[in-house]
Amino acid sequence: MTRRARALVGVLVVGVASLTVAACASTQSAGCASWVDFKTPADAAADADAVVIGTVAGRGDDVRVMGGDAHTWTVEVADWVRGHGGSPIVVTPMPDHCGEDPPYPGGDPLRPFADDGTPVMLFLREGDAYDLEEGVYTTLTPYQGVIPAPVDGRIPEEW
Repeated sequence: MTRRARALVGVLVVGVASLTVAACASTQSAGCASWVDFKTPADAAADADAVVIGTVAGRGDDVRVMGGDAHTWTVEVADWVRGHGGSPIVVTPMPDHCGEDPPYPGGDPLRPFADDGTPVMLFLREGDAYDLEEGVYTTLTPYQGVIPAPVDGRIPEEW
């Protein structure tokens, strides 16, 4: 094989390798979560690691959840309806990075409660599935994880 032929083969091999790498890179992407839609708060509670009633005390540092930033909040727990633990706890509202205005389409679901001090009922998962520190919780979904606390402290029948 001549020197010119070897050079041409080398260029072709490098070109094919580059195209292959580019094609692989372009097909790799982060997927979007498909969120469960709980029909009732009891369904959400059955799927949760914990259900608490508390007050949102203040905002903490952002953390990474599902490939993007998410807020954290300190919650003073008044009652562990399901599960057990201390108080305060750190809660990260589950973000939706695929919706409009990420990470919280429609706004951070805990912010209004921090602003007015209304007690909340939180449906939570332990955050270890998202590599969060021990003791950090996430809401079940970006859309079903926090409601105003019922006066009787019981899980309501309807959202």
